[in-house]
Amino acid sequence: TGVQTCALPISIQKTPTLKELDLSRNSLGGSPKLISSLAKCLAGDEIAVWRPSRLNSSRRVHQSIAPHITSLKLVDCGIKRSSEIKIIAKSLSLMEGIDSQNDSPKHKQVLTNLDLSKNKFGNDGCRYLLKLCREKGTSLKNLGMVGCNVSSKNLKVLSDQLRCNNSILQTIGFSSDVSLAILDSVVTMENMFGNKNKS
Repeated sequence: TGVQTCALPISIQKTPTLKELDLSRNSLGGSPKLISSLAKCLAGDEIAVWRPSRLNSSRRVHQSIAPHITSLKLVDCGIKRSSEIKIIAKSLSLMEGIDSQNDSPKHKQVLTNLDLSKNKFGNDGCRYLLKLCREKGTSLKNLGMVGCNVSSKNLKVLSDQLRCNNSILQTIGFSSDVSLAILDSVVTMENMFGNKNKS
């Protein structure tokens, strides 16, 4: 299958009822225009659309629709460059969309599930995803990264961060480090009492 550069952002942006998007096994890697187009619609950036006007003519206007994709699959898309992961992560970043007038995000991100499995972007690409997952208020909860040439150490760090993101402690305002410390303490206590009960 293949996707068209110009049609991708417009069709996705104009369909706010679309929640789950699967672009797996499309050759997105190595095509900056396709990656940028995808990032544009994930970020809720303005797109140019043609609207009817008087005298049977049409005019080009810019339209902005808030992000609405909650689940995105990009499995085996040939994404190998860390710069491509950076573009995707940047589009999902709340920090990049901050309105300078009131210091609040222009759009609230809603993407919770992202599957990037079988893309060989390695540790360099992973660091951009980790930075994204560490953002306060991020919506990302699940991240598929099977076969991405990422070290087990970095996968462990990312896994811990996602575990923190899924914690109620994080949603009520605790920082990542504090949340993980509390979670680990709770798990340790449960293991201790669990072992006692079994003896």
